[in-house]
Amino acid sequence: MEYLEQARDELMGISELQALWAESGTKLSTYRVEIQYREGAVYGDKLQVRSTAHQVSPSQLRFDQEIWKSGGDKAIVVAQAEVRCLDRNGEQVAMPDGIVARAASYPFANDAEPQPWPDATGDAAPARWISPLELYFEDTDHTGIVHQSNYLKYFERARQPCLGKEMLARLWEEDGIGWVVIKAVLQYNNNVQYKDDIEIRTRLKKSSTFRTSFTQEVWSKSGDRPMVEGEVELCNVSREGKLIKVPPSVKAEIKKELARQKEAMKAAA
Repeated sequence: MEYLEQARDELMGISELQALWAESGTKLSTYRVEIQYREGAVYGDKLQVRSTAHQVSPSQLRFDQEIWKSGGDKAIVVAQAEVRCLDRNGEQVAMPDGIVARAASYPFANDAEPQPWPDATGDAAPARWISPLELYFEDTDHTGIVHQSNYLKYFERARQPCLGKEMLARLWEEDGIGWVVIKAVLQYNNNVQYKDDIEIRTRLKKSSTFRTSFTQEVWSKSGDRPMVEGEVELCNVSREGKLIKVPPSVKAEIKKELARQKEAMKAAA
């Protein structure tokens, strides 16, 4: 998501965006993102992000974006992002003419290079399906709002307790079976601020022969509706990166969890 965000900023002009906030208190805020992962990239690959923008309303732009490998014949990631223009109070306002003209003037491409994977640190979330999340100031942008690119990381951490660290480690170390995200859809309903006390609520949505889907939401502990809603679809791959069926041991755990969720919904009805 960071590569896509950087490409959108460069398309609209980083200095123009900074001046927009400093002079008029207006900023562009991502409202919804849909990403499809078609092929992986590794450290050392040369990548290019290709972006085009379209105005869909007086206050909204839609970006169509693709990530390509150098010399490749197809996009490895396809994404669409919807961006709104907001004032300091979070109210929608008309998109400035200069931003609209720049965004619509030409297709844009910029280079990106994968960085080495950071070492994982910290403990697993303390709750199995409701995961409290501690926010850090580094998670925020210049306006004190949690940056939208962080939510996929938050969701990743919150999914870990669903199957358990031990099972995930055993599947990879003993059976050579890993998990990869192939599609993610996020909708941003409200801004999350550094001071907010939030949690991630995760549940299994469905599972098929090759795919497993989760719905995940960001809630304020005192809120009455989700601040961010997401749906993430994963599949299993071998050490060689080939698609494989969901392992029987995982399938059994998923079946039990879906049954538990169904009973819980009946009890709550």
